[in-house]
Amino acid sequence: FYLDAYERGWELFPDVLDCLDNLDEYRLAVLSNGDSSQQRQKLSDTGIEDYFEEVVISGDIGIAKPEKPVFDEIVEEMGVSHEECVYIGDSYDADFVGADNAGMIACFIDRGLDVEVEFVGHNFKISSLECLNDVLRKIN
Repeated sequence: FYLDAYERGWELFPDVLDCLDNLDEYRLAVLSNGDSSQQRQKLSDTGIEDYFEEVVISGDIGIAKPEKPVFDEIVEEMGVSHEECVYIGDSYDADFVGADNAGMIACFIDRGLDVEVEFVGHNFKISSLECLNDVLRKIN
């Protein structure tokens, strides 16, 4: 019962599709903790799976964020360096700290943030995906 209700509740934030459409000049991937079949089903059910070139799920490889090897896995799958990656996530410890420790540019999406963008060294926090493209232009 719980799992059925959880899966029926999957929906995108209103800013997600516009953001993904506006990122068409970038190569995109997903790195997610959790059960592989459930995470892949979530991407499919919300209609966003085709935006991503690669999908790495911790359940497939037995390593979870914030451990560096899981970030290494997505870098290897994409054939890029850590420094070329901007990692966007909504968990401060697993995503923001994990990506920073892996040598990526880390972006924490904190929908409760009082400002649109807050820079933290070479990393940044955003309150909405609506401002992501502007920030990416500034850091490139």
